[in-house]
Amino acid sequence: MKVGLVGLGNLGTPIATNLHKAGFPLTVYDLRRETASKLLSRGVNWAGSPQAVAEQSDTVFTVLPTPAAVAAVVEGENGLLAGLRSGATWIDISTTDGRETQRLALLCAARGIDVLEAPMTGGIPLAHQGKMTVLVGGERAVFDRNLAVLGTIGGKIFYMGPLGSAAVAKVLTNM
Repeated sequence: MKVGLVGLGNLGTPIATNLHKAGFPLTVYDLRRETASKLLSRGVNWAGSPQAVAEQSDTVFTVLPTPAAVAAVVEGENGLLAGLRSGATWIDISTTDGRETQRLALLCAARGIDVLEAPMTGGIPLAHQGKMTVLVGGERAVFDRNLAVLGTIGGKIFYMGPLGSAAVAKVLTNM
């Protein structure tokens, strides 16, 4: 499985590192290329846009700070929707707005793209160790198909139910 990741911040970089260590062919993108320098020196591929990441990936993770950033990366110019093919999977790790996730998921579904939400808990030190808790919402078959890749980034992975379920569970854990 070829994996892509967009967003190399405090959480995205350790996730990308763990995906690469697990042997997944990995392509990354961030607004600031310098955030990828250590990954690139280890053989991770760079793409010039989210679209280019999607074109090279079977599954693409987004790890972004706001719902607006997620929307821009998914449906914006040179976004994931321009590059993901039917049968690919988009996994959003960003803590985001459930309505926005549902809206973007409908756009993906119209193109045959599967969607999982996968907010994480546990903190950055656990992210570096690949031991975060991952709460996953979406279709069970899509979850099952992506369990191996999810297992490289989290020590505990819980299937929560349909899309939207994981976001609710994440909000409850934050409370």
